[in-house]
Amino acid sequence: MTDYNDGRWHGWNGGECHVHPESVVQWVNTAGIVGKMKAGALSWNNDPHPVCAFRVVKAHRDPRTFWAVGRHLHDTLADAEEFCDKLEASHPGMGYGDKGRIVKLVEVME
Repeated sequence: MTDYNDGRWHGWNGGECHVHPESVVQWVNTAGIVGKMKAGALSWNNDPHPVCAFRVVKAHRDPRTFWAVGRHLHDTLADAEEFCDKLEASHPGMGYGDKGRIVKLVEVME
């Protein structure tokens, strides 16, 4: 599958578009008209002058979720829990086994 998020122009001959609907694309149609809008708002196939080339100018990215134990960030809750267990094993009685120390964080997107 082609990575359309590379910022380069891609020719388009119609069909299903694999660009995320929230990504912003710059496009040109068969009449030579150029525009810029979210991919989901663009008529890729059903226009009298369909899109013939486009490039992604701002790719959509879903917010990341991760878990923190103090300053230590983990990709999964299981990794964070395992980290707490290892801390508890190496420092017994210090409360590191308490999973309440784990904080779920979700990235804020602009």
